[in-house]
Amino acid sequence: MNRLSINTMLSWVAPVQIGQEWIRAASIFAIFVLVDVIINALWKRVVDRLTAKSSSYLDDLVSSALKGLVTWGLVFAGGYYATLEMATSNKDTMVWTMIGKGFTIGWIFLAITTAMKLSMVISTWANGHTPKGGSGYRDVATRSTFIRKVFNAVVLLFGAIYILSVAGVDISPIIAGGALSGIVIGIALQDTLSNIFAGFFLNFDRPIKIGDYIRVEGNQEGYVEEVGWRYSRVRLIGNNMLIIPNNKLSQSIITNYSLPSHTLSISVPCTVSYDNDLEKVEEVATKVANELQRTLDGDNEMTSSPKVRFKEFSATSISMITVLRSKDIGMQNRLQHQFIKALHRAFKGEGINFP
Repeated sequence: MNRLSINTMLSWVAPVQIGQEWIRAASIFAIFVLVDVIINALWKRVVDRLTAKSSSYLDDLVSSALKGLVTWGLVFAGGYYATLEMATSNKDTMVWTMIGKGFTIGWIFLAITTAMKLSMVISTWANGHTPKGGSGYRDVATRSTFIRKVFNAVVLLFGAIYILSVAGVDISPIIAGGALSGIVIGIALQDTLSNIFAGFFLNFDRPIKIGDYIRVEGNQEGYVEEVGWRYSRVRLIGNNMLIIPNNKLSQSIITNYSLPSHTLSISVPCTVSYDNDLEKVEEVATKVANELQRTLDGDNEMTSSPKVRFKEFSATSISMITVLRSKDIGMQNRLQHQFIKALHRAFKGEGINFP
C-alpha cells in the first residue's frame, strides 16, 4: 500500500472519530432534555392538579419554585455530562473541563436562587396566613423577615465558598487568614458591625415589632415598617420615613404604644363654672363619652367604660378630666377631636356654663 492510499484513509477516519464524539455528547444532552420534557408533562398532570385542589396556596408557590429547579437543573446536568464525554474523548481536556465547571457553577447558582426564592415564598405565606392587625401578625412578620435574611446570608456564604472550590480556587489560605482578616475588617467596619449586632438583638428580644407605634428620643413618632440588619425604618405620621441606625435605636429610650396592647387611655381636660350642678356635669360628660366611644370603636371593643373625674378648685372654675379608651393610637386624635365637639354641644344644650 503506497503512501497516498494511507493518507487518503486517515483523512476519512479522523472526521468519523470527531463526529462520533459529538454524536455521543449530543445524545447525552438530548436524553436529559427528553427527561426534562417528560417530567414537565407529568408535573402539570399530577403535581399541579394536586396543588390546585388544596386550600392553601403555599404548596402552589413551593411547587413553582421546585419546578424551575428541576427544569433548569436537568438542562445544566445534561450540559455537564455532555462536556464530560467530550473531555474524556479528547486529549486536550482543559477547554471542556472549564465548560463542565461552568455548568456546575450554573447549577449552584440555580440552587442558591431557588433556596432564596423558597425562603421568600415561606415568609410571604407566613405573613399572609396570619390574621392582620394583631400582635401575632407583628410577631410573625418580624420573625419571618429576620429568619429569611439570616437564611439568605448563610446560603450566599456557603454557596460562594462552594463556587470558589469548584472553580479551583484554594480556599485554605482564605480560611487560614480569616482570623487576621476578621480583626482588620472588624476595626474598619466597627460601626457597621455594631449596627448588625444591634439589629440581631432587636430581632431576638423584640422590644419593637413591625406595625408597632413607637416614640423615640427626639419625640419622633410613627409605625415600625422594618427592623433590618443595619437600619430600622419608622413611617412618621406625615408619611415620611425615619431611618434609624440599629445601634442608635437599641440605645434609645423607646415608648411602644402597642405594648402590652393597642388600647390606650386618652385624658381630655375641661373646666366648668362653680354655679353648675356637678352631678349633672358628670352625668352629661359620661353619657357623651360612652356614646362617642361606642360609635367610633364599635360595640364590646373596650373592656372599660369612660370615667369622669373632678380634679381641683381654681379661682374661677372647677377642673375635670374625662378618660376615654381608644382601641389604637391612630384613633386617638379623632376620638379626642369628636369628644370635645360633642361635649361642648351637650353642655350648651343642658345649660352647663364654662368659666
